[in-house]
Amino acid sequence: MKFFYVMTILLAGFLVGCGSKSLKDKQEPLPPQLLLMKELWSGIRGDQDAKDLAGQGLAVQMAQAGYPVQAMGILEAMDTHHGLVGMAKLACFFAQKGDLSVARIYLQKAEQESARFFLTMPRELAIEMAHAYAATDQLAMAKKWKEKLFDPADVAVAQSLIEAEQIRRGKLSLDEVGVRTEPELLEVIALSIRPEAGSSEKLAKWLNKAEERADLMYVVDRVQAYISLAKAADRLGLKVDSARLLDKAQKTSLQISPRIESGTLGRVLVARALMESDKTPEASEWILQAKETIPENPYMAQPKCYAEIAELLWRMGNQAEAELLWTEGLQRARTHLHPRARRLGSMAVVASLWESKVMLTPEQEAMVQSVVQEEVQPPPLATNQLEDYLQEAGVAVSDQEGKAKKKPTKAEGTKKSNAPSGGTLKSKKKS
Repeated sequence: MKFFYVMTILLAGFLVGCGSKSLKDKQEPLPPQLLLMKELWSGIRGDQDAKDLAGQGLAVQMAQAGYPVQAMGILEAMDTHHGLVGMAKLACFFAQKGDLSVARIYLQKAEQESARFFLTMPRELAIEMAHAYAATDQLAMAKKWKEKLFDPADVAVAQSLIEAEQIRRGKLSLDEVGVRTEPELLEVIALSIRPEAGSSEKLAKWLNKAEERADLMYVVDRVQAYISLAKAADRLGLKVDSARLLDKAQKTSLQISPRIESGTLGRVLVARALMESDKTPEASEWILQAKETIPENPYMAQPKCYAEIAELLWRMGNQAEAELLWTEGLQRARTHLHPRARRLGSMAVVASLWESKVMLTPEQEAMVQSVVQEEVQPPPLATNQLEDYLQEAGVAVSDQEGKAKKKPTKAEGTKKSNAPSGGTLKSKKKS
């Protein structure tokens, strides 16, 4: 077994050596938004996993913006596996972008450092490494990493990501893939279903098959699945099916309780899909619906929800309202009772502004700086801030309302159906 790991590391080093490019940052200073996010992130304390997950997202944004060296520095400094997962994600990003030499640098570093998790291999790391090797067209290594997984569900996810990359690279046809319930694979398949990919009748049957599998997903994943398939149907000229799938996405989003973050974000997904379909009036209605659910969300989730809606409004040309919502998101972040939630919430809003290519207003920048400098803010008139603080601190909240606000997991109310292929999963709870 040790011999295999030594050979794996040597092989990764050789593959990187074949590349002609090394990591190199832009000469320009780090943009203000990224610098603010870095300052917010550096002050997160008390939960190393939470800090490393936030740093992973920041590193990905920095590398994608042209600062791969600084991104690598953040990821290398992490003691948890999240740094290596971030390297694998960046390997996928650069591979899909066509920059294999940089992709393999990230992958080599992740491979080398993964030896310290030899006895306790985190599932996320094995899945992302399998994905990264598939993205860099190293199928044998991808399969070796998949073999480190034991849970059948995890194996299925890894296999789906491997097949997704093969489809993306033209190494696998739709006929060779069995549609499963993993959203990553289904999304790539939906993008692959185009008129030139085969006969209309054949593709229509494939679309129906994919829809049957989407019906078996977790309810929080189904919204995006239906939207992806609606776009595929539209490309095939199946306008009726496209409209029907988009309608299913809308109805499914309403099955998710507005008392959790996914309830708001599911409605945001529908609004975005309608906007991309040039259905602006309908999109505006769903934006309003999403906005109305935010007060029911846990206080710590509200900054991100406000930011997501602000992005849509900005794209629609409603810049004044978008800026107000970004500002409101920062207000919710900086008035949370828990310091870690203040920083994470502020990072979510600043990241949204960065993605939208929008500079912070002086008011917004002052709010972020108050969080960076840890200035205590007076608590607002909110009903669930103390509850969120207790949840952040790991204190159980016994009342039923508090339990409903927890973000759903695969073990809490969103289990996969055991119905046979082609069945549907009906939600037992109404929003």
